[in-house]
Amino acid sequence: MTAPVPGQPPAKSHVVAMLLAFFLGGIGGADFYLGHVKIAIYKIVALVVGYAFIFIGGIMGINVETGQPNMAGVVISGLGMLILFAVSIWVFVTLIMVILRKGMYGTDSNGQPLV
Repeated sequence: MTAPVPGQPPAKSHVVAMLLAFFLGGIGGADFYLGHVKIAIYKIVALVVGYAFIFIGGIMGINVETGQPNMAGVVISGLGMLILFAVSIWVFVTLIMVILRKGMYGTDSNGQPLV
């Protein structure tokens, strides 16, 4: 471990970044930790939008009078599931990039390498 540089924040831990990416990847845990706040907020927004579409589609999904499925609700729920699937792929790719220290996940937002 290297000595801290005066005036610079301490280096971030690679192990902590991996654990945050694994356990809190869907809400951008590793991104917040590494200082990539915009990316983390985008992940949260995509997650909320996906769940909102599923919820709204579920409410619209069944016609109360006939008990038959409503196609608009099914389509909206399906769109929500596609959004959540895309977020899950994004989270998995982020985890792999953190493990391999590739791209912006090799350093924190200040450009310091992970230790």
